[in-house]
Amino acid sequence: MHLGGLVSCGLFLAGAARIGKDRNLLSTLDHRGRVICTTTGLGGNLTVRVTESNWRGVSSGESQGTETGVQCQGPVPKTCFQSTDCSTASCPCDIDTSNLPFEGMRAMSDRAQEICRSSSTPMSFLVIGLGGGAISMSLSRGCPDGTLVDSVELDPAMVQLATKVFGFQPSQNNTVEVGDGLAALQKRVGAGQLYDAVLVDCFDGDRVPLACRSSVFLHAIKQSLREEGLLAQNVWARSAADLGIADDYAALQSTYAASFGRPLSEVVTDLPESREEILYAVKGSKWRNLLASLQ
Repeated sequence: MHLGGLVSCGLFLAGAARIGKDRNLLSTLDHRGRVICTTTGLGGNLTVRVTESNWRGVSSGESQGTETGVQCQGPVPKTCFQSTDCSTASCPCDIDTSNLPFEGMRAMSDRAQEICRSSSTPMSFLVIGLGGGAISMSLSRGCPDGTLVDSVELDPAMVQLATKVFGFQPSQNNTVEVGDGLAALQKRVGAGQLYDAVLVDCFDGDRVPLACRSSVFLHAIKQSLREEGLLAQNVWARSAADLGIADDYAALQSTYAASFGRPLSEVVTDLPESREEILYAVKGSKWRNLLASLQ
């Protein structure tokens, strides 16, 4: 999905659309389903569908891919089909955080929860790119009481969908801010708010926008991390759908190296037509053992 002149960071869209386009998993994900509702996001029309198994996904415009999705527990509530306007839809979801639908989601959530298990005190996380809220909810539920999860999402329509349809439950310790990721980082640094880990799942169409891979962005993340901190970012190393992604990836590797030193990489999908990775950067030394297998 192309967002025209939008260059802000914090938009979680089209990560899974690339799955539909590059991996031909439409039948596997069965994301088409029955329409619940429609709304308008920053990049155009958004359509939410649900399958008989209560798997929910959102697609953009005429895209055959799923932008993001969640597996909800239990049967589909009958109230889901009472309104086709997402702003008035009533379609509660008890999200199954043990069954995150996409490899990148699972990898980042798993690593973050390893941090939780390794700490004797509650941790703090910043998630840039809320999407349906699956990662934020998995941390909120999977980490010890007192864990702070702050999320930032550029598109207010996605925040609405996350809370009304995808099972995101904001609370005092599980918050979301509508706005630009870099601006949110800089505001928090200015206020002295630091995090144990920052998770970035930010896409504009098939690519990570420059605003979410610039040296200014990575510097702001480094400033926002505690002395012992971890950065994890979902990226595509290559894609047959957009040959420019490989150049973006090479540039991002260099930017990471300049800001944090050589990044570590976890391959989550490696197919002839596409390769998805999680890039990791560590501030301090505490979490290096967590990533020892990636050395």
